[in-house]
Amino acid sequence: MPDEHRLTYRVNNGSIETIGCSSHYDQF
Repeated sequence: MPDEHRLTYRVNNGSIETIGCSSHYDQF
């Protein structure tokens, strides 16, 4: 994943959590 995306998204156990937002996406 590009560094630009790493600044916005954090991947944990196949889940993507948006940094700076309370939104949480699972199985994405």
